[in-house]
Amino acid sequence: MQSLHLKAILILLALASVMASALDLPAIGQRTNEPLEKGFSESFETRQQLTPITAEDLCAQAATASSLTCEALEQQILASVVRLSVRGPAVDDHTQYADGIGHGTVVAGRFLVTHNHFRVDVAFLEQMAHNGGAAVSLYRASGEKIVLEAPPDVFTVVYEDRETLVLDFGTVEDKGFFEAKGLQSARLSTWPEIQLEPGMHVAQVDWDGERAHINWVAVDKIITQEGTPRLVLSNGVSGGASGGGIFWNAYHIANNWSLIETVGTNGTILSQVTVAALNSVTVATY
Repeated sequence: MQSLHLKAILILLALASVMASALDLPAIGQRTNEPLEKGFSESFETRQQLTPITAEDLCAQAATASSLTCEALEQQILASVVRLSVRGPAVDDHTQYADGIGHGTVVAGRFLVTHNHFRVDVAFLEQMAHNGGAAVSLYRASGEKIVLEAPPDVFTVVYEDRETLVLDFGTVEDKGFFEAKGLQSARLSTWPEIQLEPGMHVAQVDWDGERAHINWVAVDKIITQEGTPRLVLSNGVSGGASGGGIFWNAYHIANNWSLIETVGTNGTILSQVTVAALNSVTVATY
């Protein structure tokens, strides 16, 4: 906890110097005509002035978003981002093949923390190592390929909960797979360790279909469903951004899990928000 506070202080000092289910939520890319709960789209009161201002808060302001410190924080986050594309047996029918795409965050040089609602049965992929057609491709945030059409046993599923997968890509010459490829690792934090409130801002990984980028997004609400704390963020993300990290004080705290769209009677999208699953204590052990 002290390290998180120290990180926040260091970032703020740097900024100063530069500047003067419903449990069954729809997967990202799907729609619902109903808000998450009554009053969901209402605006929320901003936090009290005594609440510390973080780097993400400052970067969300138009006047400071392009500062050197904000750009450095964005690049630091994106250096740990990986896009994952998989082809293999469909979740609901292993005799049929499907394609799945998502984003993840590198941890400890070898692990990838991502979402768990791929159309492909990712856990079953390990049994498909020598079956034609099943494959895994990995890309950097920039879109540059890391691995193209690798056999599906390139990773092992080492942890899964309701909303998160942890994939182990192993080592290469005594280095973690991703470390050996030159990617950076993010530091993880868990729900009990953060002091996040509605009105504060986080860094959210999204993409434009080719490259990942960072959005500085406000927290609308913090909810708990089936024992899992979740953030409701005032920003929609693109299909394929599921699993992309949510960062606060430069720590990975959650991943994009669901897009909620409120749609009018004429089909017009009235609002978009993202629900993000906060890291469990187990996830943070990797």
